[in-house]
Amino acid sequence: MPRGQARRRSAAEEDGKKKRRRGFAVEGGRRRNRKKTPFSNRQFHPIFRLALRLMHLCELLADFQFEMACAGHFARGGVSIGTLAVNRDLVFGDSLLKAHRLEDREAQSPRIILDPVLKDTILQCFSSSNGAWRSTWSVRVMLDVDGYLFVNYLAAAYEPGPISQGRVMYPNEDKLQIHRCQLESHLKNTRREPPVWSKYFWAANYHNTFCENLGFKQCRIDDALLRPQPLHLT
Repeated sequence: MPRGQARRRSAAEEDGKKKRRRGFAVEGGRRRNRKKTPFSNRQFHPIFRLALRLMHLCELLADFQFEMACAGHFARGGVSIGTLAVNRDLVFGDSLLKAHRLEDREAQSPRIILDPVLKDTILQCFSSSNGAWRSTWSVRVMLDVDGYLFVNYLAAAYEPGPISQGRVMYPNEDKLQIHRCQLESHLKNTRREPPVWSKYFWAANYHNTFCENLGFKQCRIDDALLRPQPLHLT
C-alpha cells in the first residue's frame, strides 16, 4: 500500500475512534447517535427481561390452572426465583425449596402465589410502565387480601375475537359457566368438611369478583352456597 494512502487510512481510523468515544458511530459517511432510547433501555434492563419471562410464565400457568379447574381439579402452587439444577433424573435448588414452601405454607387456597421478591419486581415495572404494560399486568396477576400476588387464571378464559375486530380478546362465557358449575358442585359436596369447603369458598369468591368486573352477573355463583346457615329443628 502506498505510504500516502496508509497515512490517510490511519488518520481516518483515528478520527473514527474519537467520534465513537463521543457516543457516535460512523456508518456510510454519516454519524449516528448511539444513545439508547427509553424503550431500548427498558428492553435490555435485567428487571425488564425478568418481567417479560415472568409474564409469559404466568400466562402458561393460567392456561394450565384454568384447564384443570374446568375439569374439576383445583390446584395451588408457588413461584419463586433462585438457583436451580435440572437433568433427566433430578431437580434441586433453593428456588424449588422456596416455591414448595410457598405452596405448602402460604398458598392454602387453590391459587398460585408469587414470591414477595417477584412482587417487588412486578410492582416496579407496573409503576414505571405505560398503559399497555399496566393493563397486561392487571390481567395476568391479582393482589389478594393477605398481600400476595397470585396468577389470575380466569384470564385464560379470554379468546381472540373476530379477525375484523383486530387483536381484541373477549372472555368466553361458556368456559366461565363450566368453572362456575364445578365450583358449585364442590361447595355442595364439601359442606361437612369445613377445612376443604373454605378452599372452594375462596375460589368461588375469586370467580364472582372476576365475573362482576366483567359485568357477567349471569356467571356468578349462587350466594346461598357461600352463606350456609344453621337451621332450626322442626
